Amino acid sequence: MKIQATLLAGALLAGFAGGMMSSMMFGGRLALAQRTTSILSTGGLQVIDEYGNTRIRLGVFSSDEPGMIMYDRRGTVCAQYKARNMAVCDNSGVDRISVGVEGWDARPSLNLNNRDGSTLAALEIDSGTSGGSSLTFYDGARTVRLGLGTGDFLGGRGTKSGQQYTAVIFDDKGGMLWKAP
Repeated sequence: MKIQATLLAGALLAGFAGGMMSSMMFGGRLALAQRTTSILSTGGLQVIDEYGNTRIRLGVFSSDEPGMIMYDRRGTVCAQYKARNMAVCDNSGVDRISVGVEGWDARPSLNLNNRDGSTLAALEIDSGTSGGSSLTFYDGARTVRLGLGTGDFLGGRGTKSGQQYTAVIFDDKGGMLWKAP
């Protein structure tokens, strides 16, 4: 019985000593988040995946505007937010849908683009004095083919001062085929 107690005490002491030695040799300090008032300043930030590929970039880009770009696993741009505009891209990185605030008068817009990035349909809301809105459809050559709303789809051609149409259809050369009212 005395031998068993001595063996038990020796085993406990050896386990305790071994645990202390291993924690001193291999153990790190516990990392805890600390509340601080420091500010991290940097020109950009990249989030990478487990293979080292950039998946998200945050920063100030060439237009001197803040932005965020997201990449798919192949490294192709799949979405981006830059200077009051957000775009969703296709598999080749071309903007296919863009939403944002456009122009000097800050009009909200939604653009649907084809594979080469040119606009096929655009919805714009005039934030100026008229408060109107328009839906415009384009062909592949960026020629207006159909305009609906209160916009000046004729670009001043053949309109009286201040006259705006609610619907205009154009041919492939930009000539007016039909208008209403």
